[in-house]
Amino acid sequence: METTRPASMNDYQEMQNIVPVTLSIPVLKMPISPEEVRKESPETAEIRMLVIGLNRPVTPMRSFVGDGVLILAQTPAWEKARQEIYEASVAGDKGRMLEVMLTLAAEYLELQKPSDIFDFAVPISEA
Repeated sequence: METTRPASMNDYQEMQNIVPVTLSIPVLKMPISPEEVRKESPETAEIRMLVIGLNRPVTPMRSFVGDGVLILAQTPAWEKARQEIYEASVAGDKGRMLEVMLTLAAEYLELQKPSDIFDFAVPISEA
C-alpha cells in the first residue's frame, strides 16, 4: 500500500483546513407525553440524528439531538439506551442506533405495538 504525502507545506496545510460536513437529519416528531399520543393534533418534540464527518477516512460520528431526546433522557431506561446507542455509534451501526431510540420512544409513549412509533417518523420528503 502506497502512502500519499503532500507535495509541499502549503498542500499539507490545505489538507488540514478541510471543514468536516455536519448533517442534522430529522428522525421523529414524538408526542411530548403518552397523553398527547391520544390527541388528534399532539404537541411534539423533535429527535434528529446529528452526523459529523471527520477529516480522515473513518466512520462519521453520530448522535441524537433535540427536545425529544431531552424528554427521553428523563426516563428510567435512558442510561441503558444511551450506552447501547453509543456502542452502536462507535461500531458505525446506525440501524441499531435508530432501533434503540425508537424502542425507547415507543416504551415512553406507552404504545400498544412498538411499530406504532413509525406513525411519528419524519417522512423522507420532509427530511
